[in-house]
Amino acid sequence: MDPASPLTPSDAALWDALPGMALVVGVSGQALRVNQAFVDRFGLQGAALSGPSWTDLLTAQSRDALLQALLRTNDFTLTLELGPQPNRHEHGGWLACSARWRAGAATCLCLLHDVTALHESEAQALELAARIDLLAENVPALIAYYEADSFRCKYANSRYAETFGWDRTSVLGHTVAEVIGEAAARQIQPQVDTVLQQRRAAAYERQLPNADGSKRWIDVNLLPHLGDNGEPVGCFVLISDITRHRLAEQAMRESEERLSKFMQASAEGIVFHCDGIVSDANPPFCELLGLPLHELVGHAVLDFVAPDEKDAIREAMLAGRDTAYETALIDRSGQRIPVECVVRMLWRQGEPLRMA
Repeated sequence: MDPASPLTPSDAALWDALPGMALVVGVSGQALRVNQAFVDRFGLQGAALSGPSWTDLLTAQSRDALLQALLRTNDFTLTLELGPQPNRHEHGGWLACSARWRAGAATCLCLLHDVTALHESEAQALELAARIDLLAENVPALIAYYEADSFRCKYANSRYAETFGWDRTSVLGHTVAEVIGEAAARQIQPQVDTVLQQRRAAAYERQLPNADGSKRWIDVNLLPHLGDNGEPVGCFVLISDITRHRLAEQAMRESEERLSKFMQASAEGIVFHCDGIVSDANPPFCELLGLPLHELVGHAVLDFVAPDEKDAIREAMLAGRDTAYETALIDRSGQRIPVECVVRMLWRQGEPLRMA
């Protein structure tokens, strides 16, 4: 096909029937022949090859890339960006260009396909992926993703990678055992089996050693990623550092143990009550009333107070203040026992208590 000669009716019909836009260009980018699809796409009248070059439809960067490719006189493929055009897409759009060099005619046959929608979908997908990655990098959690068949890491945020001595790039492609260690991998294998074999989430806690020899606690959640056929494709790993909570619980337990030892060792009677109901008492208090602990716990404090003292004690309890006063209790035999009470508010086992 000589671009300078007119086409026969049958050749012209075949030319215009090509699936997509087609044009023949010279080495300088000038359009020597275009088909009807090209004319329709860019609103040209007839062939309309005179006047400004069709390459002016492109952005400067795409135009330069096209002209450089033409100068190499080889086949090529390019993605070309269109500049803004009146009454069309705001950013012009994108064209996929497949070019076949015709050495004998020193021309190039270019087939163009509008890939604007595909390009925008890819751009949106990349933008979404970037937002998700930004979120993963800024949440206070360790996040990773492992393939189901190879147990190799395909994604990790910085917190996850650095916790196990890697970075976000170096950790990729390594197995669970290589990332967290052989011993730890064996320890969590039952939970991994739950995810991959039973196709359901698994959760567990374990300790990690710090560089200074101390320990920290992590809460791990493994979430299965299932394919369309219901088979496991991969596993999401979400880890939270719960060291602060476990240390707080440990400190509370130790505090309660110290308080319990103090109660048992004290020669004075001590009773705890919550909302006026006895929850605990030490041996001296039990001996004072002549009652075993199980006959005290669960009963109202006022049940053991002398009748003429109940109103005053009730008012003191409702005031909820640290205080001291004298009153009288009634022991097992009904005998009145004068006592001095020193009342303090405190927390025990997560409950607000009054200690007397």
